[in-house]
Amino acid sequence: MTKTDLLCLGLLAVCVGWSSTLGAQALQPRDAVVQFFEASRNGDTETIRRLISGSFYDQRKVLLEENEQYAEFLRGYYQGTEVRMGNVLMKEDGTAGVVDVRIKFPGGNVDTAKFLLKRGADGWWKIVGQL
Repeated sequence: MTKTDLLCLGLLAVCVGWSSTLGAQALQPRDAVVQFFEASRNGDTETIRRLISGSFYDQRKVLLEENEQYAEFLRGYYQGTEVRMGNVLMKEDGTAGVVDVRIKFPGGNVDTAKFLLKRGADGWWKIVGQL
């Protein structure tokens, strides 16, 4: 293997790692909520952990960090659900927002929720509460 091949492989590894990290960050409040529900459907607790903070994280910390069956529970609970984003209301200064969500379960039951999000100092949005 030449130096050029090794350099290309190393660059590819960095890009793949960087893109997977970006997958758990959101530039818009709606993006964070969409990614949260996609991760929930897939049982991806690592992504969920990166998308939430504050009291919203604290309330789920034990489940996310210590319950080995939580990922499987999430996959089963959200299997076949349809999640639709509604209104996004932003604070005037752009540091916080509320996203309305409608979740339709396979049996026909519908649930609605409002998620409170805050923009971090790094510019990424995180879910910090449910109203």
